[in-house]
Amino acid sequence: MDFAYAVHTDIGHACVGARVDRQPYPLSQPLSSGQTVEIITAPGARPNAAWLNFVVSSKARAKIRQLLKNLKRDDSVSLGRRLLNHALGGSRKLAEIPPENIQRELDRMKLASLDDLLAEIGLGNA
Repeated sequence: MDFAYAVHTDIGHACVGARVDRQPYPLSQPLSSGQTVEIITAPGARPNAAWLNFVVSSKARAKIRQLLKNLKRDDSVSLGRRLLNHALGGSRKLAEIPPENIQRELDRMKLASLDDLLAEIGLGNA
């Protein structure tokens, strides 16, 4: 991912995969010096908040955050809900968390609603 953003921001935003030394390569894996890299892009592709977990360069991180912040609130809330449910795993879902636990977290983070929390998660801020 960092390499794609180093080439051009639009390449990073549209990146959907990579080949390293002509072999498929996970976007989350670091590169070694001397490797040949091919970035695979797709029209309409956009960054994922999960990318913030493995990008290293400040440029890539800043560009991903910037684009995610420009997403519509509904998209952010929806993405945040999916990410939180995924993080909770198969055993628990957001709907099963007691309301008082959610309110305690909202108070701690100084947020007004569950949608505000989900938007923050979707934007990569929480």
